Amino acid sequence: MPAEGQADVRLDALLTVVLELGRATTLRELAGSVLVRGMGVLGAAGGALAVRDPADDSALRLVLTDGLGGLREETHGALPLDEDWPAVVAARTGTRVVLHDAAEAVAQHPGMAEVVAASGCPAWAVLPLEAGDRVLGSLSVGWSRPQRFDPADLAVVEAFAAQCAQALDRLLTRQAEQRALRALADTVAALQRSLLSAPPSQEGLQVAVRYRPAARQAQVGGDWYDGFRLADGRTVLVIGDVTGHDSSAAAAMASVRNVLRGVAHAGGGSPAAMAAGLDRALRDLPVATLATAVLAVVEPHPDGALLRWTCAGHPPPLLAVPGCPPVVLDRPADLLLGVDPDRPRSDHEVLLPPGSTVLLHTDGLVERRDAPLDVGTAALLARLAQLRDLPLEELADRLLGPPGAADDECDRDDDVALLALRTRDGAATPHRPPARWPG
Repeated sequence: MPAEGQADVRLDALLTVVLELGRATTLRELAGSVLVRGMGVLGAAGGALAVRDPADDSALRLVLTDGLGGLREETHGALPLDEDWPAVVAARTGTRVVLHDAAEAVAQHPGMAEVVAASGCPAWAVLPLEAGDRVLGSLSVGWSRPQRFDPADLAVVEAFAAQCAQALDRLLTRQAEQRALRALADTVAALQRSLLSAPPSQEGLQVAVRYRPAARQAQVGGDWYDGFRLADGRTVLVIGDVTGHDSSAAAAMASVRNVLRGVAHAGGGSPAAMAAGLDRALRDLPVATLATAVLAVVEPHPDGALLRWTCAGHPPPLLAVPGCPPVVLDRPADLLLGVDPDRPRSDHEVLLPPGSTVLLHTDGLVERRDAPLDVGTAALLARLAQLRDLPLEELADRLLGPPGAADDECDRDDDVALLALRTRDGAATPHRPPARWPG
């Protein structure tokens, strides 16, 4: 077959390899397609892919095939850009390097004597990998016998190198985007964790808090918990969820949290009064966001503690009183925060005997792709009944489920915040249901 006809056959065979290049998600996968399948189609003994190292702009990272004899990545895996290797020259200058035989290779690049001896390849074609005006690295192709390299041969290698460069550019762009997303997620998550303060300390009360980001890449969201003491001795507990799952949601969450703290400290009053004050503040500042929340206030009572709360479109609290089955404190929910500051809000209250456990949570704890919220809430209620006698910190861990454990039913699409409250003293002693116990 004429040389041009052979080149056409090789180009057709390379199309299959090119399709594989687009599916590569790592440099190793890309190198596998280029250096294993591609070398075979080109009739070469082996090759090397050299890529500019994002962590070290003074060197190339080298990925080698097994067909290069004694050459190993452990000893030849990094090539300084100021050296005279053909792979470096092509990447540094953007020009191809063609070496027909060992004599030419050693004459032009003395260091190639070691490469020729170790690889058994006297002939090389080294092409720059270019994307626009950028040189990403180089592709080295080695043959076990001297080569003539007629124009048709070089045209095939250059066409393959161009496809490799495009695939490499897409891969490096995706990796850079993923690194940027991880860095952003880490920054915002750190900010979010800094806003999720330690629980307050009050005699007769124990509070445990947990937060888990969503399982997806950008692990940020608008869920939050908060707890703090007021000057009058009451303890304020909040669980909330700002709409959205990105850095904007985390920033809005910080605003809502801080404004609520200011409203509670300045105005006091009942939970409904605090929520109404927050509504007005969100309108006047303005903070352009919507949020759901349960805002609760705990105060001492001769028979234990009194819990007052208001619910702004949020999943209701769960309550487990010793000697009674756990229940959902399901009361009519008011509007979301930030919707209508003129709409009145309602307070609810229940007496907490010693040993009572209250659970506040965001919808991520009960929301699943394949089931309605009621099913998730019922499952959570059953787990609370099963685990209620555990120490509070362990209870919070088990309800949330450690990352990757079997307790975690599936990868969560939403972040999760959880706040558990227990009134101390005699949790193992059964108590008669109080007058305000929700039947």
